[in-house]
Amino acid sequence: MATKLLFIGSLLFFIGCSNGGARKYESASNEQGSSIEAPAPSTISLSPAGNASPTDSSTIPISSLAAIENLNDTVHRFIRTADIKCKVKNVIQATYKIEDITHSFKGFVTHTHLASEIVGTEQAKLTEDSSIILTHFVVVNDITLRIPNTELDAALKAIAPFIEYMDYRTITAEDVALQIKANRQRIKRMGEFNVNISDDDNGNIRTKLQAEESVLDKKLQADEAYFANLSLEDKIKYSTVKIHLYQNKEVRKEMIANEKSIETYRPSFLSQIVNSMQVGLEVLRGIVVILVGAWPLWIFLFGAWLLYKRFKA
Repeated sequence: MATKLLFIGSLLFFIGCSNGGARKYESASNEQGSSIEAPAPSTISLSPAGNASPTDSSTIPISSLAAIENLNDTVHRFIRTADIKCKVKNVIQATYKIEDITHSFKGFVTHTHLASEIVGTEQAKLTEDSSIILTHFVVVNDITLRIPNTELDAALKAIAPFIEYMDYRTITAEDVALQIKANRQRIKRMGEFNVNISDDDNGNIRTKLQAEESVLDKKLQADEAYFANLSLEDKIKYSTVKIHLYQNKEVRKEMIANEKSIETYRPSFLSQIVNSMQVGLEVLRGIVVILVGAWPLWIFLFGAWLLYKRFKA
């Protein structure tokens, strides 16, 4: 009897410990789950848009970190450029919109070449007198923009809604800080060289001419470095964006008159016979008119014939 009671007590103790451990494990799991948050999904995909709307700017990666100016970076000086080829719904309307966007960001347009590229032509005969010409063409535009460096990212994102398909986009940020410093150091060295030449001048004419030529050469080199820095500063301040726009192929229909050969205008054989008879009749009529017009001659000849007959008889 004592053995049975001991066995039942041990079994109840084991069951109680198991339930307590399960409750502790569940509580610990709940606490851990409440402290861990699922990562938020990415809102911008660099993969093809798939079934997304072609005008949804969030699916078109037109901009990049390379287009963003870091105002806290005082070491690097970047020249930013962008090269984009894309398809739009209407090239002419998209061109006007892009130019308006450029103006709104205090930029300007330096080049635009709008053209229609002929893909092919077809000609079909409609009637004996007319034909139709079908001209297949694509409207394209190569446009170059200069946009303030700090507004490049915003301007590209403002252009994105007009893009239906992106062929490619290349954004480059070239660091020219060392090149600018090198030019400044070159200008400084040239100035020091000029001072030294002036100090060493001993009055000799030949030496003086050589010194002046050397000074002039150094000044020209200093000017080149100075203007090179001005060009770099301009490229840093205004980013260059080249965009190649194109649209779907269009068809132009044109009605034209058929050109007839000379055989078409040549009269038939029967018409030629009738014309010949008319010409012969006109000739005969002319002859009769001439003969009638010569009636004095006929009277003279008739009188001469009568006199001849009388004297002969």
